[in-house]
Amino acid sequence: MQVVLDYLIAQLPTTALGWTAHIGIGAVMTYVVISFVEHWIHKNMMHFKNLPNFAYVLPVFDYLWNEHAVLHHGKYYKQFDYEPDEDGKHRNLTTSMGQQVQIGLVISPFILLVTAISPVVGVIFCLGGLAHVVAWNTIHTQMHIPRDVWWAKTTLFRRLAFHHFMHHRAAGNNMNVVCPFADFVLGTVATPRLGDVRETMRLGYVVPRSPRGKKLQAAMAPRKKYALRTPAAQPAAPLRAAA
Repeated sequence: MQVVLDYLIAQLPTTALGWTAHIGIGAVMTYVVISFVEHWIHKNMMHFKNLPNFAYVLPVFDYLWNEHAVLHHGKYYKQFDYEPDEDGKHRNLTTSMGQQVQIGLVISPFILLVTAISPVVGVIFCLGGLAHVVAWNTIHTQMHIPRDVWWAKTTLFRRLAFHHFMHHRAAGNNMNVVCPFADFVLGTVATPRLGDVRETMRLGYVVPRSPRGKKLQAAMAPRKKYALRTPAAQPAAPLRAAA
């Protein structure tokens, strides 16, 4: 144990520039990796059964798919921000501790490798993973069960909510919820329709007169303008003969 500790201490940076570089690399790497992991899990475990057949011997994978694809998307939340069924209202809005432990075990070799190279990056990655769990559970719940909280009015939340709203309109797209980076890299961002823009304006995710609102409305506007109709020429009335 002491040998491992001595090794990790020896890997720590010794200058301010070194610390800055390790922290910066750790932050960027954490966001990118978490974004791709979030995308992969959401797509291959929660919406599609893309795991090897032997994996489904474990009931947790069938349970996760059923809770999310079948119930959360298929049965409940026909309206994005309202679900009248008290049981369905809270189903699959958050991830359980058991699910997070399993994910942690799967990616533990990667965490150990990163920590061996840079303990600073490894610690940042672990802290980022914990922060992601809290953010997912908090943000996803706020999207579907809105409360009057200050951060729900921020541009960041509105952007994330719009992104996830489009996921409910096109479930094969917009797999990211908290870290929307992989969707853009992999080309899985859904294109909104006019009805989607109008609904997100009603929900408050898009401000109509904001630059983004104007941009979305302009993109949704019909490309072909209607031709102006002019009334047909009427024949002149016959002149009356003078009496």
